[in-house]
Amino acid sequence: MKLECYQYLSDQVEFDSSLDSDNTLILVFSGLPAKQLSKPIENIRKSYPKAIIVGASTAGEIRQNELFENSIQIAVCCFHSTRLKQISLPIRTMEDSYQTGETIAKQLLDPGLKSLFVLSDGLKVNGSQLTAGMASVLGDKVAVTGGLAADGDRFKETWIIVNNQAQSGYVAAVGFYGEKLVFQHGSQGGWDRLGLERSVTRSENNVLFELDGQPALTIYKRY
Repeated sequence: MKLECYQYLSDQVEFDSSLDSDNTLILVFSGLPAKQLSKPIENIRKSYPKAIIVGASTAGEIRQNELFENSIQIAVCCFHSTRLKQISLPIRTMEDSYQTGETIAKQLLDPGLKSLFVLSDGLKVNGSQLTAGMASVLGDKVAVTGGLAADGDRFKETWIIVNNQAQSGYVAAVGFYGEKLVFQHGSQGGWDRLGLERSVTRSENNVLFELDGQPALTIYKRY
């Protein structure tokens, strides 16, 4: 595999188009609004007409050991012996998350499938249910990685790159296939204690509504 990373600062960025192929994956991450991604995505597509382009809005972009906000970060990954396949599906509500994950997994399932990389709208998707739907089809032998799109601290609109456009209301997935691919991943999550101890008085799945009988959002805003 060959990897090149870019920070898109202007339309004059020089991409290495020699990495273009049917098995090239391009990842684009940015905190900018969707409408500001049209020209950059168009320029990326001109340099890599064969490649798969996916990406998501963020709450900050990491480049090596630096953190940026409202930048455009691009990674171009060219695989030699690994085959790629990408699909995207619209999603309207969180209640559709499980079925959407199940459908994606069924469409990408293949004996040679080693991993799925998934990016999804961050405001219309229940990530736990989405991955549960995939796991119901894939079992525990196919690694699933990825994440939910963000929009800083605004919580108004997130986007995913679908059909060369930054759009809301979608889930995009890339399947990795091949015997030579070795896939490793890691994750960490949880909370640190802060403030008073409170009781959860209303929740649904992984969504918290009330603490001590008060709206959770009200308490978060107060503290």
